[in-house]
Amino acid sequence: MSARENRGKRKAQVEPTPVGKTKRRVSRDNEAGPSRRETHETPAEAGPSRRVAAAQGVQQAAQAGNADPDVPEEDSATVEKRYKARLREFEETHPINDISTEEKDSLISTLMRYMLFKQTATAGLVKREELTKIVGEKYAKGNRNLPTHIILHAQIKFPKLFGMELREIEKAKKYVQPGQKKPPATTIPKLFVLRSLVPAYLRTQFVDQPEGATHKAFTLLVVCLTYLAGEYIEEDNLWGHLRNLGVTKDELHPIFGEAENEIKRMLTQRYLQKGTLTSPEGERTFYQLAENAVDEFPKQVLESYMSSVMVGEDDEADDDDGVDG
Repeated sequence: MSARENRGKRKAQVEPTPVGKTKRRVSRDNEAGPSRRETHETPAEAGPSRRVAAAQGVQQAAQAGNADPDVPEEDSATVEKRYKARLREFEETHPINDISTEEKDSLISTLMRYMLFKQTATAGLVKREELTKIVGEKYAKGNRNLPTHIILHAQIKFPKLFGMELREIEKAKKYVQPGQKKPPATTIPKLFVLRSLVPAYLRTQFVDQPEGATHKAFTLLVVCLTYLAGEYIEEDNLWGHLRNLGVTKDELHPIFGEAENEIKRMLTQRYLQKGTLTSPEGERTFYQLAENAVDEFPKQVLESYMSSVMVGEDDEADDDDGVDG
């Protein structure tokens, strides 16, 4: 097979589906991208075309429902085994006394029901203090280690009974502008959330709804743009990048609908959090990634999606320029 045929084959595998009306080509002279100051001054043209290409590839991956090949998924048995090992290690140094098997099972069931009911509210995130309170209301005295013990048992049961993982994550830190007073250093709050362990290809075929794929596509698009911006992205810059993709704030998009409502949804569901920057010119709104974005879309997943799209765009640029292999 010739080099040109090789490139053509790779191109067919990673060819992105455009989000907007026009398709942008990669400009190799602009790979480094503009500075934050430059992107603020010209939001409509801000950012290298590689960012556009990455966002297009993310939408394609979301709509196709493909799992990332470089990030293997854990199955229920593996997750259950991992939490069993943690429980054994915990019990060796923190023995639990003065509670019967029936009482312990009742607490585990209560905690699991609470987590399931919470999935339809508060973006599915539950503070550790809430779960501790469920256990501590009846067994507070002499059982300081009991809440962790009960949580670990629930983490063992969720994969086996529901195909879900009860995952502990950290609350996202909010960006503090230089010169502003930072909040006192404290222990980072812990949150719990349920994540599906059903393989991606099965979720796509039997669980996910078509409208869910649209939400996921827009979410991944905005998450990628925010990730590429660094610690945060200013609101004007975000809408400038989206406008380059054919998604505007005041117009109904044929796929995403009202984009502004999608941003509000991401804030409510804790994929984004919002803050304010102050300057002599006034206040400016910025967005940064929140807990669900950081947990669901790790760095290696985002970079794998975007790098695959960049490879496809590079191949197309070579072909258009008449570079023969």
